[in-house]
Amino acid sequence: MKKLFLSTLAAIILLVSCEPIERITMQKTIAFQQGSAQGRIIDLSSASHSDYGFVYDTLNSGMTGQHKFSMGQPSRGDFTGALNIPYGNWLLRTYVKENSGTLYGNDLSVYVAYPVIQSAQTSNLTYNSAAIATVIYANNNIVTVSIEYGSTTVYGNQLNVSAPLIDNIASAINVQLTGLTRLTTYHCRIKIQSDGGIVYGNDISFITPDYPKPIFLSQQASNISNTSASLSAVIIPNNGKISVSFQYGTTTSYGSTIISSSDTINGSNSITVNSSLTGLTPSTIYHCRVKTVGVAGIINSDDFSFTTTATPVPFVVSISTVNVDVSGAMLKGIANANNLQSQVTFEYGTTTDYGQTVTPVPNVIAGATPTSVIATISGLNNYTTYHYRLKITNNIYNPVYSADSTFFTQPSPYVVDVDGNKYTNVLIGTQTWMVENLKVRHYREGNPITIISNNSDWHLPFAGAGWYNNDSATYNNSYGLLYNGYIANLNVSVCPIGWHVPNDVDWSTLSNYLGGDSIAGGKLKESGTAHWLVPNTGATNQSGFTALAGGMRNGLGNFEQIGTGAYYWSTAPNYPYDFSKTNVNSVMYNNDSIYRDPNVYIQPGYSIRCIKDSKK
Repeated sequence: MKKLFLSTLAAIILLVSCEPIERITMQKTIAFQQGSAQGRIIDLSSASHSDYGFVYDTLNSGMTGQHKFSMGQPSRGDFTGALNIPYGNWLLRTYVKENSGTLYGNDLSVYVAYPVIQSAQTSNLTYNSAAIATVIYANNNIVTVSIEYGSTTVYGNQLNVSAPLIDNIASAINVQLTGLTRLTTYHCRIKIQSDGGIVYGNDISFITPDYPKPIFLSQQASNISNTSASLSAVIIPNNGKISVSFQYGTTTSYGSTIISSSDTINGSNSITVNSSLTGLTPSTIYHCRVKTVGVAGIINSDDFSFTTTATPVPFVVSISTVNVDVSGAMLKGIANANNLQSQVTFEYGTTTDYGQTVTPVPNVIAGATPTSVIATISGLNNYTTYHYRLKITNNIYNPVYSADSTFFTQPSPYVVDVDGNKYTNVLIGTQTWMVENLKVRHYREGNPITIISNNSDWHLPFAGAGWYNNDSATYNNSYGLLYNGYIANLNVSVCPIGWHVPNDVDWSTLSNYLGGDSIAGGKLKESGTAHWLVPNTGATNQSGFTALAGGMRNGLGNFEQIGTGAYYWSTAPNYPYDFSKTNVNSVMYNNDSIYRDPNVYIQPGYSIRCIKDSKK
């Protein structure tokens, strides 16, 4: 069916001669209505009529009626005929056939317009598809549109791309060709078909690309440690569905594969994929690459590499001791495993050879933060220097040790003299002193000490001792005995084994540790007035020495200064060459000083406070 373009829409009157019958007047109108022409028979003669309709021919044909559209027996009135006139310029007229011949109406010039095809464009080329787009104008023809395509200009394939069109406006035509072969040249053209004939668009060609290959924008390793690393890559899939993994190993042969976080990707935008590697070897170069698998096969990225860090070495932060007593101590340490699980032990002993170990709690450390460990040891010797250190072991490094450190066990809580008297002791600085005055009545080897009661014998030149006022019951337990200078300076000691009567160096060390002679006395004196008279100035007993005001016995044997003074022997610095004088140290009730007199005759009776032998 064709629509007819008429050169004029004005009414045209067709006159039909009916000789020898009446004249027939015919008026015809041709318009564009779905490829049909319209006419009108005004009147008919009485003659016989056998046919009527339309004829059309080319403009220069002389209107021979080459092409006729018959409609049968005529009658008065309007009539319409469906005309399939090809594209181009034509003459159109109505006709009525009578006995005497055929009568025609006047000629009407008619133009049947060709459909118009704009140049087609290709887009979205893939290895197996292409998009074709064009615009057509049906120009009032009822048309169907298809595309012919193939690897040559013979085409060979046709695809209908739209329903019939009749509009006289621009119509967009889009078609997707699929099932194509990669890397192939294709030809295609648009085909328009209607009752007016076939119109072809121009031939266009395109080449399908190869299989889509991913584009690797970047790939890198990060978060690298001694045993792990993070791998990432930015990939454009290039509109091909691909699976993604990472290959890695210590050579470019790789050997290990791990699936990425997004194992399958697609599209045309960049996509980041990740994977985490664990169980790596410290201080090792690793090679990596991205592996993709899709329609293009296996496509690998360039090689990239990273080096794992060295395994961090565990280290000791600090060690210390607490609760050190006469036979035990608590060892404390802070250690950092540095992310390498390790075991810890303490080594200890009386030399830097150590020789003994103890397992702390916890004994296994891990992570990268400091861990406190504690161990308790017992069975130690009292008054002894011990060495100790913390040891860290693991299956990678040689043992790691802390620096050596020492601690000193406390003296025994009491010491026993040859008579069985027990004395507590106190550590003052580096010295260990008895807390009580000496009470012993025998020399260390067992011989008895002479007890002198009467004054007439007291000044005689031989060793002796006695109680204040000769009253042992009242004064022995608190103040002990008062010994003369002969006993203090004898080669045979009255102090227990490992102890001695202090010399002037011992007293100087004590005084200096407590701040000097001017204030040391108050720190030595027992506080309060249980054994001192008021005011007992400055008495704090800060040292724990617990000096008591046990008084003295002068060279004539008289007793004095009970409650007001405490006097202690010191061995003579020039003994045995000058035996007539020795040293005495005293503290008094009315000040906080210590008095140190180096020129005291040896006849008086003073208290003895033993000091522990220094450790060699």
